[in-house]
Amino acid sequence: MDAALRKDLHAMDSALRKDLKAIEAALQEDLKAMETALQKDLKAMETALRKDQKATEGRIQADLKRRLAEVRADLTRWMFGALMAQAALIVALVKLLP
Repeated sequence: MDAALRKDLHAMDSALRKDLKAIEAALQEDLKAMETALQKDLKAMETALRKDQKATEGRIQADLKRRLAEVRADLTRWMFGALMAQAALIVALVKLLP
């Protein structure tokens, strides 16, 4: 009876080891599949983020160009106004002086 019990225990031990190896192999395959899927998702996200970044950069550059044009126009008006004021002051001084 002791030999039969040992034989059964050995058979169960072998079966359990075999099952554990099969489970480990399945888990490793699942992990590799998940890693591949995550890498694919990360690349897709990176591509989308780069696309969004380029679009945002384009909008920012367009906005800066528009604002720069506005500042240039304001500065030109200011300079023209200051030039007219100077001309008027010179004309007034020339008329006042003998």
